[in-house]
Amino acid sequence: MPVNLLQAMKNLTRYFFSLSLCSIVFSVSAQTDIDTMVYDGLNRLYEFHIPAAYDGSEEIPLVFNMHGRGSNSYQQRIYSQMDGVADLNNFIVVYPNAEIINNFRQWNLTYNISLPGVTPVIPDDVGFVDSLIDFFIANYAIDTNRIYTCGMSAGGFMSYFLSCALGERFTAMASITGLLPLSIVDSCPSARTVPVMQVHGTEDTTVEYFPFPGYIGVEGAVELIRDRNACDAQADYRDYGDIDNDGVSTERFIYPNCLDNGELWFYKLTNATHTWPGTPIAFPGDGISYEIDGSTEIWRFFERFSKDPSFVYVPTDVSSLDASFQVFPNPTKERVFVPRLLQGSTYQVFSQDGRLMLESPAPQGYLEVVELPEGMYYVSGEGYTFRVSIQR
Repeated sequence: MPVNLLQAMKNLTRYFFSLSLCSIVFSVSAQTDIDTMVYDGLNRLYEFHIPAAYDGSEEIPLVFNMHGRGSNSYQQRIYSQMDGVADLNNFIVVYPNAEIINNFRQWNLTYNISLPGVTPVIPDDVGFVDSLIDFFIANYAIDTNRIYTCGMSAGGFMSYFLSCALGERFTAMASITGLLPLSIVDSCPSARTVPVMQVHGTEDTTVEYFPFPGYIGVEGAVELIRDRNACDAQADYRDYGDIDNDGVSTERFIYPNCLDNGELWFYKLTNATHTWPGTPIAFPGDGISYEIDGSTEIWRFFERFSKDPSFVYVPTDVSSLDASFQVFPNPTKERVFVPRLLQGSTYQVFSQDGRLMLESPAPQGYLEVVELPEGMYYVSGEGYTFRVSIQR
């Protein structure tokens, strides 16, 4: 499989090192913590974020967010920016950390799947995540019918592994720039079919989009999942276009009526590279979709599914965000344009830790944010919440 995951993370590593000090301050105010667990004789590290609204009075969902090869839990937390989405939607997010294998920090994708009659080779990453699920259930009010996994690159591969090996525990899964490992297609011990979301850029040279001899490519993998999960052959199609005119456009294909009341969502990001949609972290040559936000879309997908037969899906404000209500440019430097339908409304701008930074009307259809420092913000108004990145 054509992967060059270490090279894909080199620039990110330099960037995240420069953020380490300010992250310590952020983690305190945003209720983010780092802890370890001894599993199979190894001291396993993980980070997690508890939403500000959590008080233990009601059970809430649990989301695992897996990093890529050569990356780590901290980098994935900053790169995916999922903590803010967790705060807005009241779920706990966990970022497990992989061990060093063959001189690289990576998931044990070759040997770790816990199949009947197979003894996992250390590090047993599936067993580690399984134990983390037990820990959070024991120590927090977790809705066990709503446990999900997602990841970037090799973390996407790992999410496929987890949904295969632990299909009775995970409700749904999402992969950004990762792909279905064909080695597990006929090996999953779970009888349950897990809903799948796949996001991929056509210019990804790390996990390539297009097929070649011996490699089925992204669309081939999506078709394989669609057929094996017995989804409808005809997709509900949506073209987001290229809202910010940066050369990257976004399309979404939803294949409904899969087995076990599941769905298959596929996002095709034309001209996007090996990147997380909506991330504020960009380097020269990166192609990033800003038509969607990866973490918001993942939750928008996850929140539709529960293993509880009596569950009824009710969209939340954030997940009901429609492309016609996007703001642009995003990222921006000094001004954010607001869709015509919402002009004249009063908007509030919040930091990621929930502080009100700005409150202002938008009579001309735009907000002035020139006085705000660089960073990620949430703009709320008229029942909708937009995610905005300020970069200068």
